Amino acid sequence: FEQIDISNFGPFHGDHTHVFTDGMTLITGKYHGKDTSDSNGVGKSLFTSGAFLWVCTGRTDPRFGAVTNVSNGIISFGKSSTYVILNGTVNGSKFTISRHMTIDGKKTTHSLNFYVDGCDVGNNTIKMTQQRINQRIFGIVGDASPASTLFDYITRTIVWTQRHCPKF
Repeated sequence: FEQIDISNFGPFHGDHTHVFTDGMTLITGKYHGKDTSDSNGVGKSLFTSGAFLWVCTGRTDPRFGAVTNVSNGIISFGKSSTYVILNGTVNGSKFTISRHMTIDGKKTTHSLNFYVDGCDVGNNTIKMTQQRINQRIFGIVGDASPASTLFDYITRTIVWTQRHCPKF
């Protein structure tokens, strides 16, 4: 994984880029208008593991028993769309995974795109594109619930969430 781009995701208005190849980054937070508050609950986990999980699986880091399904509430307040784009390299090929969500009145649109070496290798549905991501990037094949399977895999091997730690 080389870079992640985040736009209007949760409490993070505007566009943000984190380049993983730059090394370690300390992420802190502060409540606006609450000088006595520390950085607990301001979205640090959502900015880091949540955005990564969402672009890869369509789910975020659950909080102690909370559901992992993402609604249009992930779009920043006052905005109409969000996206997260993940760039990296696998087996010598450059890849891009991008997930977008837009709300227009009561209608919510969710899309997932997958490119390898600049070519669209996604498929007709989000589920089918998810299966291609699982196979091409993570080596996971043949699953009826690809988003759940990848979420479980990532939260056991790459991202340690704030929920209880499951077994490997």
